[in-house]
Amino acid sequence: KMQQLQLPNKINNMNLIIDASSVEILINDGMYSMTNLFFPTEEYSNFNITKLKNTKITNLQINTLESVWNNK
Repeated sequence: KMQQLQLPNKINNMNLIIDASSVEILINDGMYSMTNLFFPTEEYSNFNITKLKNTKITNLQINTLESVWNNK
């Protein structure tokens, strides 16, 4: 059975960290967190954000990081 992350009524901030085979979500300065592993069969380059009804996104910032691997 898949477990779901129980979210607070108010989300003040959320960080989403994506790398080659994992996604980590940190909500309200890490008070709520979830990590998920995935194993893509091809490279991916698209990312979609969908908000729930009656939700407001007030600030969105996307940052990229340099690879820590010398061969990437």
